[in-house]
Amino acid sequence: MAMLVVLMDRDDRQALLTPSHVAALGRLGVASVGLVGDESTLAVVVEGWAFDPVRAADTAHAALGVADRQVQTLYQLAHVAVSPAT
Repeated sequence: MAMLVVLMDRDDRQALLTPSHVAALGRLGVASVGLVGDESTLAVVVEGWAFDPVRAADTAHAALGVADRQVQTLYQLAHVAVSPAT
């Protein structure tokens, strides 16, 4: 599953995932969205089997409503499955 993380400063604006944001992300092949952060940083994690994060990063920013904000975009470098040792 492909993953893209969009980091931004946390400010007075709330991070909203409106129905139109979710629909736009779905059209990009996104299957799930996570929202994480701390006092100063907000991160939106988008994932999907049919999602191409490298080609769709700018479109994903627009779909999230953050195209006008300064953001940092992180791309997935590796994915490792972990299971208990036997």
